[in-house]
Amino acid sequence: MTNKKKILYVITKSNWGGAQRYVFDLAQKLKDEYEITVASSGNGILFDKLLAEGIKTISIPFLGRDIKIWDEPKVLLEILKILRQEKPDIVHLSNALLMGLAGRIREALKIPVICSLQDEDMWIDTMSEAYQPKLWNLMAEKAHDIDAFIAVSQYFAKLMQQKMHIPDNKLHMVHIGVEP
Repeated sequence: MTNKKKILYVITKSNWGGAQRYVFDLAQKLKDEYEITVASSGNGILFDKLLAEGIKTISIPFLGRDIKIWDEPKVLLEILKILRQEKPDIVHLSNALLMGLAGRIREALKIPVICSLQDEDMWIDTMSEAYQPKLWNLMAEKAHDIDAFIAVSQYFAKLMQQKMHIPDNKLHMVHIGVEP
């Protein structure tokens, strides 16, 4: 039995793209210090790469980046089931679009929830102007359920801090890219 702290990463899709690469890099870098599990929809390339590194994966039925209101309760129940089985010390959500889960996770397990910030503005700012302020306000409200945010750059940290009213003490940076 290991004494390592357990981190559960939750990401919407297991294909291979920028967010998946970011989660893969974090998991690969931290796997010697922490017990890492990545939960996502499907069984895509991300899972193949993680398994090759000896990192545990769990498929979450119904989870996806596209919002389907009728699937959300099923996704939450499945994630809570996984959390109770895995008993992580920390949950790391891959993007702010998953923040709606944070309050229930914290309530059910009394553990910290971390959220990466990357490209949320591209999702919201392309929507109808009538909805943009409502969505940013909702995200600012849900941000209260997050213990720490990780931004990929100083620029994006400041942008999200402004739009979501994130206090300085909750905002951290882990740059994407190659270590010099």
